Amino acid sequence: MKKGVFENAVIKDRVMLVECSNDTGGAYTLLEVELKSGRGNQFHYHTRLAKKFTAIKGELAIAMGRRQLSLQAGKSVTVPAASVL
Repeated sequence: MKKGVFENAVIKDRVMLVECSNDTGGAYTLLEVELKSGRGNQFHYHTRLAKKFTAIKGELAIAMGRRQLSLQAGKSVTVPAASVL
């Protein structure tokens, strides 16, 4: 897969593909996402993959089902497969 930067004009985020599953033998895909303050994705879930979120800078708010998580820079959380985000 060609590596690059993808921008979503609707929610104004920016996604950089760091490593794709082809690079890691299918083990994982690594993305770096820049979010505008107060923006993010609509609720969704993935049936077969878990997601690990790490706040690089600032604060990252994550809704996981009915739980609201707040990650400060340097903190991480892994969301299991089939969890609503």
